[in-house]
Amino acid sequence: MICTVVAVAMLVACSPAPTVTLTSMPEEPTLEPSPTATPAPYKPELVICAGSPLDPVSLSTSQLGRSIGWAIWPSSAVYGKDYLAEAGALLTDLPDEAGGTLRRNEDGTLTITLRYRADLVWSDGEPFKTADVLLGLQLPVSSSDPAFEVLDAREGDDMTVLVTLAAGAEYPYVPPLPPLPTHVVGAALSAEGQSYGPYAYLSSPTLGAYFVAEQTGDSILLNANPHAVSAPLIPVVRFRAVSDPAQLMPELEGGGCDVILDDSLSIEQLPAWSAAQSGGLVWDYSWPGPVWDYVAFNTYPGLFAERVPYFADSRVRQALAGAFDRAALTQQLWQGTAAVSDSWLPADHWAYSASTPIAFDVAKAAALLEQAGWVDRDGDGVREYHGEGGIYACERGAWTVEEGVPLAPVLLTTYDAIRAPIAEKLRSDLAQIGVGLQVQTVEPATLFAADGPITHRDFDMALLAAATRPDPGGINLWLGEEVFLHPLDRVPVHRWQLESRWLKPEQMIERLAPGNVPNAGNGYQGQNYSGWCNEQADLAIVQANLSFDIAARQGGYANQQGLFAADEPVIPLFFRPRLAAAAPYVCGFDPVPYEPLTWNLAEWYFDPDKTCGG
Repeated sequence: MICTVVAVAMLVACSPAPTVTLTSMPEEPTLEPSPTATPAPYKPELVICAGSPLDPVSLSTSQLGRSIGWAIWPSSAVYGKDYLAEAGALLTDLPDEAGGTLRRNEDGTLTITLRYRADLVWSDGEPFKTADVLLGLQLPVSSSDPAFEVLDAREGDDMTVLVTLAAGAEYPYVPPLPPLPTHVVGAALSAEGQSYGPYAYLSSPTLGAYFVAEQTGDSILLNANPHAVSAPLIPVVRFRAVSDPAQLMPELEGGGCDVILDDSLSIEQLPAWSAAQSGGLVWDYSWPGPVWDYVAFNTYPGLFAERVPYFADSRVRQALAGAFDRAALTQQLWQGTAAVSDSWLPADHWAYSASTPIAFDVAKAAALLEQAGWVDRDGDGVREYHGEGGIYACERGAWTVEEGVPLAPVLLTTYDAIRAPIAEKLRSDLAQIGVGLQVQTVEPATLFAADGPITHRDFDMALLAAATRPDPGGINLWLGEEVFLHPLDRVPVHRWQLESRWLKPEQMIERLAPGNVPNAGNGYQGQNYSGWCNEQADLAIVQANLSFDIAARQGGYANQQGLFAADEPVIPLFFRPRLAAAAPYVCGFDPVPYEPLTWNLAEWYFDPDKTCGG
């Protein structure tokens, strides 16, 4: 069928002009009216290229799989440029506390009401049913991620589904699992239902703008869904794998690809990306993504008596941040496509609050180290400790550093095109203020192993990265000690703020959140690898997570980010830019930070004038 469609288009484009017939009367010849020719499409298909293999088994979890999935499966929620959610093509609206479709139960779980559109039709013409939703919710999800754990689901009235989610459910409180066609799969998944995971992304029929028409070893062909809620502007789309990432830009310039997905263009392709743009053959797109890089300080190495608490004093952390020329580093790496970050949230996130970043000032950084007791008395260029120690926050006791210990922390990092230049720049910049930073390269499998130095917090400094989500959460990243609900005041408090009578075993004290500093007591769970604890920041971030109201949450996050910036438990570097490229005749892109570039593929179109309406 696909070949027929393309062949018809080509025949129309190349068909001969109508024959002109001469008559005997009148004497002057006349032309019969010519039929209006059907315009040929600009191209028979749009070719989207990726640098990763088209392996159906891995597509369900890869970025490429998400890109294809958005073309096939409409989403319940769509996240815009500010990470705020809107109802996608499946739902009429999102769950809302004020509207009675979202509530928190006494046990902490959430109950939501999902209202589905009445005009949904599968690509094979079969009407959509809420039973399809229930079937899709049976798909397996990661047991370690309560954000998507469905505890119960049942049909409601008039295209509604009632769902109970685990206590850790995230904003906007909608499970991302797609509906499955009960008329094809059946009423329930079998015991080996795991095999239906790839189906949710690749099989036909679908509810999205496209359906899979053909699969080969290196490409997947999509045809427009004749029953889509909104018909796509480009009827045929091909996803093509290019095995050598270095060939992506030449393929685009040569016409073998029309679009290169952002997950395929790495920092190594940045020079070719920039050169192609300057040549005018392609249009380049760059926008901030959700992944951010940072330098983590071990602020509380109390678990390891042999480790020097270099960074127990916030002045030392502030000094190192002030001596590190992050602007120069970011320009060096990303050539103007990224900016220095001042928070653990991107500047366009709804929960972001601007803070005053520590300015690059070598003299001020050196003075801070002097105040903190780190001086260079022997003149060897590396400072030694001649201070009095201090007190940890959060009732953790005192810390000390032996007299004369050199300021020579070890930075752990993996070796790649991003982290290697960061480590070298950091080492060079810190040497200017008397820090003898040592860089140690570790294999990723070792660095991030369950019993490795990061999880067990057996390090001084480390280069790490994390991904921002529409729901910023943050408890797992920054909560230093467990937080409880005060039984009388009904506000978040730490353990030491409770009277002893409330801590007796027979008393039922509600714990709002566990401490997330990995240690033996919690099975090395949590991602607060820096061990940072700030009493007020703890309470602010827990408070931000208790409410459904965006404005109330913004206030809590603003307080936490202000304290974060002042304490500097880590040095935020930048949010990695997402880089994509396209031929100038492909238009309609609307890049957003969290979703794949193809989230609005149905709105892309060809413009022979190559102006995209400009």
